[in-house]
Amino acid sequence: MKQTALKDRRKRDDAADLHVLPADQVGRETVRMDAFLSDTISIVAGLPVEPATDTPPRRRRVEPPRRPPQNRDPAASDSLHSRAFYFVALRRGARRKRACDLLLTTLGGIVCLPLLALIAAIIKLTSRGPALFIHERIGRHGHRFKAIKFRTMVTNGDEMLTEYFAANPIAREAWRRDHKLKHDPRVTTIGRWLRKTSLDELPQIWNVWRGEMSLVGPRPIVHEEIPKYGDDFDIYLQAVPGITGLWQVSGRNDTSYRQRVSLDVEYVATWSLWLDLKILLRTMLVVVGQRGAY
Repeated sequence: MKQTALKDRRKRDDAADLHVLPADQVGRETVRMDAFLSDTISIVAGLPVEPATDTPPRRRRVEPPRRPPQNRDPAASDSLHSRAFYFVALRRGARRKRACDLLLTTLGGIVCLPLLALIAAIIKLTSRGPALFIHERIGRHGHRFKAIKFRTMVTNGDEMLTEYFAANPIAREAWRRDHKLKHDPRVTTIGRWLRKTSLDELPQIWNVWRGEMSLVGPRPIVHEEIPKYGDDFDIYLQAVPGITGLWQVSGRNDTSYRQRVSLDVEYVATWSLWLDLKILLRTMLVVVGQRGAY
């Protein structure tokens, strides 16, 4: 009997300790209990304990990974950072491109050696001055190098050009706009033929072999042409300049300077070994047809 009375008394005491919480406090007490258990586990594991709070933690928003821009115009004047996707293929294929340049220039240089010697001799016999013309150009990442070409102009070309501009203001404006003259008084007779056939650029095989140029790429520019590129000059610096390129097979001197810049940007944005091969094949056709060359 005593044991039964003791059990009944314990049941009454437990019932007296029970408290019924309102519905709006149930969630809050649950959070407090979760925080208590979390702190207890952290203390046992030796981890730092965050201060308790009455509100549940907010869920962090997970940002989706950024993707390259779709259907973008490569010639648009954006920041270099936003157009970094255009340079990935060219950077990854740099070694393959370099290997092709070395192979083709080594074989081509051996085959063209007699032709190079013949052209150099003709230049020396027909005009005063050296057979080669060496001029500073801007290469990849702003590296400056000495580009080699066959000399196609007279040695006092600067003085002759100044006199020509004084008498022909229209020609001076054309030079300022395109940095080219259709009827350049400085060009020699043999030089005009070399330009039409693009043979004046044949010595640049040496620049390719040295790694300063590539067989295919943007046309190497001089310092005075940098302002003409504007914001796209950063894109020009991503590629190694080439003996031939998209501009040479897309109208060459018949195109405006702005179109030329757009073609250089397009080449960097869409580069592939297959594109280089197509440009090399098209270059042969352009040289035979002498389109846009003067």
